[in-house]
Amino acid sequence: MRITYKYLPPERISYFNDELLRISHPCDLNDPYECLSVPPSTQEAMKLCIESHQQYISTIQDELKNNEEKIDFLNQALNTELNKIKDDVHPNYKDHLVYNQNLRIDSTIFILCFSKAWNSSVMWAHYCKNHTGFCIGFDKNNPLFNESGKDNTSSLLPIKYSNKRIKIPIEKNKIFKFAMKILLTKSLEWIYEKEERIITSDLKTFKKIVKKDQEISLMKIPHSSISEVVVGLNIFKEDLDIIKEFSKINGIPLYHCKTSDNFFKMDRELVIV
Repeated sequence: MRITYKYLPPERISYFNDELLRISHPCDLNDPYECLSVPPSTQEAMKLCIESHQQYISTIQDELKNNEEKIDFLNQALNTELNKIKDDVHPNYKDHLVYNQNLRIDSTIFILCFSKAWNSSVMWAHYCKNHTGFCIGFDKNNPLFNESGKDNTSSLLPIKYSNKRIKIPIEKNKIFKFAMKILLTKSLEWIYEKEERIITSDLKTFKKIVKKDQEISLMKIPHSSISEVVVGLNIFKEDLDIIKEFSKINGIPLYHCKTSDNFFKMDRELVIV
């Protein structure tokens, strides 16, 4: 069986009741390079500046008729901007372009992260509050994970790890064409996570709640898609009891993590078949 895993802290024990998992904008994830492309070159920035100028001129053609003074003013303003970019003295021009581009992607995209592995001691520590949480294994054959394009939702897609950042053309009509590439590329430093993602823009499938003045989006992941559950080495007894009862009722295999006798990774033992 093909399985993808979701590491969760004790607070998400509610999933066994409501089937809801948090889904986040790229900017809310824990990698500062999420959705952050390589800044444009000086030539690219100048080209975009010229294109923006020409686009603006096209919207005020009637106003510019027989108005040489305003035409000269606009051309001088353009040359001033181009010289600033060329001399690299324009305040934050390139950063502003990248920021606006990333904002346009980030505001329309939500991500739900999974892993190919359940036995990373680092992820148990980071995402499961020092091994007190649990890890849910979902069946990749479930339609939720393999029907690409349905309801503006991707299938489960693997992350590519690289030491080079992605460059996206700073052009309106090309941003989203390249968006998936930047959303599926991370630094080699994250390779231990063996990450896979669902990427979606379908807001209709979410439930929104407000917690500590922050709006949180939740996506329904049905219990029918669960293949197995693994609980952390240090799981609280009350949480273990809840998960045991859930596994018995639903006929889902339950495992309890333990330290490996020979390697720096987690082993597990079967609790409920």
